[in-house]
Order: sequence, then structure tokens, then C-alpha cells
Amino acid sequence: MILIRASRYLYCILSHLQDTGIVTTTRITHATPAAMYAHTAERDWECFLDLQRAEEDLSESVANKTHEIAWQLINEAPGKNLKVMLGGGKSAFKPKVPEERFDYDSGYAWNCSSQGRNFIDEFTNASSQNQFVETMSELMAIDADQTDRLLGLFNDYHLLYDHERAEKSIPEYQDSPSLANMTRKAIEMLKKNTEHGFVLLVEGGRIDHAHHGTYANRYNSIFRFHKKIRSGFSLVEH
Repeated sequence: MILIRASRYLYCILSHLQDTGIVTTTRITHATPAAMYAHTAERDWECFLDLQRAEEDLSESVANKTHEIAWQLINEAPGKNLKVMLGGGKSAFKPKVPEERFDYDSGYAWNCSSQGRNFIDEFTNASSQNQFVETMSELMAIDADQTDRLLGLFNDYHLLYDHERAEKSIPEYQDSPSLANMTRKAIEMLKKNTEHGFVLLVEGGRIDHAHHGTYANRYNSIFRFHKKIRSGFSLVEH
């Protein structure tokens, strides 16, 4: 369960005018990033399809009592006040249901959609200074000084493991950002607030997934995590 008090803590941060951001290698609606902005009774209610599935299981209406996590990120405080949101899980923000895929980390099939709404368009239409990116090239091209809020969703699902990103022969993997890429851009965005500072959550969530799945060959993400964080922190002036 995602605790309400976690979001209330973030409210306190935002009320003191600190800019706030999230960087993760998981879906942006996954448990750890969602704890920064969502109020929900179930961590798996990431998109509208999840609410529908819950109604089938519970035999009662859920959608008229709560909003899915993706909706809350775009439409409800504190999510709608975040300055930087970078991760995966793009399908939860799009109206088209993607092809179902098996989640080897959880052991069940997963797909998601936003019940006909396009939350990405809603985000960019809200302000000319709201920018959406979905590739590393687009992310690196963002001018932080000309951007107020940045949403980056780089995969329909979680982001790739590091060793998968190295497979340059696979087209969809060639322009996927690393955790270091995302962290550096997030700090570029957030350090503009020189008066009040910023808060940035950085999660190497695929490390956790590799442990769950006992994927020994994917543990190299652990050893790269420290290097990536140090790379990002080098942008912060002390």
C-alpha cells in the first residue's frame, strides 16, 4: 500500500517552494515513485485498466471512489506540481491498449491504458513550457532554461537493464537513456531554483527487479548505480 503520509510529506516540501523531481528506471507509476505523489489503497492501480480489473475481482465499483496513479500524476496535487518526471510506463498515459506482455519480475502478464484519454497531450497542452520526451536524443536536447516542467517516458513498460541497453543491434534499445542521463538532466532542470533548492528522488529500481528474478547476469546494475549517482551530483555546486 502507498501511504498517504508520504504524499503529505511531499506537500510540505512543495509548500516551501522547493522544486521536486522523480527519476526512476521503473514505470513512473510503480511503487517507489508513486509514493511521492499518489493516494491509493493498492499499489497496482497504476492505470484505468487496473481499476477495471480490481472491480471484477472485488465485485464493486472502484473507479468512482479513486483515480488511477497515472491520472493523479498529471491532474492532482502534488503530482501536477512536480517539475521533473523521468522513467518508464508510457502505456498508462496513452489511450491505446498495448500488446500484453509477461512481467518476469512479478510473474504475471501486464498491460495498461488510460481509458481513451491521452494524459501526455493533456500535460503538454497545459502549458507551452511543459515538455514531453520519449528518447535519449530528445532528453539531451531539452533546454532547461526554456522548460518549466519535464515529463519523460522512455518505454511502455519499465526501462531496460543496462546490459540490454548495450545491445545496439536492437533498434528500440539504441536511444534509451541511462539512469545517469536522466539524473543529469533532472539536476539541470531543478538547480534553477537557487533560492529554495530542490528535492530529487533517484531510484535504480531494476536492481530490485533483478534480485526478485534471481538474474545474476543483471546485477551489474548495482555496481554502475554508484557511478551514475556521482556523475549526477557533480552538477550540483556546493
